[in-house]
Amino acid sequence: MKQLTEAAIAKRKNLNKKILKVFGVIFAFIFIIGYFADKDSPKRPESNMPDKEDAFIMAQGFVRPHLKAPSTADFSNNYKCVPSTDSSFAIDLSVDSQNSFGAMLRSNWRVILKWKGGNIDDNSNWDVEYLDME
Repeated sequence: MKQLTEAAIAKRKNLNKKILKVFGVIFAFIFIIGYFADKDSPKRPESNMPDKEDAFIMAQGFVRPHLKAPSTADFSNNYKCVPSTDSSFAIDLSVDSQNSFGAMLRSNWRVILKWKGGNIDDNSNWDVEYLDME
């Protein structure tokens, strides 16, 4: 009878090891899924400061009213944006839009914006320090 008890104990230990392995695999699987799912989600920096793309989007909004046909504006994603430490951004961008004769023309613009704080997507939180077609 003592041997049966030792066999049962050994079987029980073996079962416990298998259960721990299963839980370990499940935990690792959940961790890996969480890690990669977190990488795919877009996040704002902790400081909630605007980045180059935010400044480029705002610059488009400030340039658009100066075009002859703003609804035809097609901004090139090939832009240059230089941020400075005082929340200012110097943006060089190109836009194709119709002139008064209906022909599509490319124009190059230089915009310097300064973020005043607040909601990044609100254009009233940005000052236009310079805007000119080059």
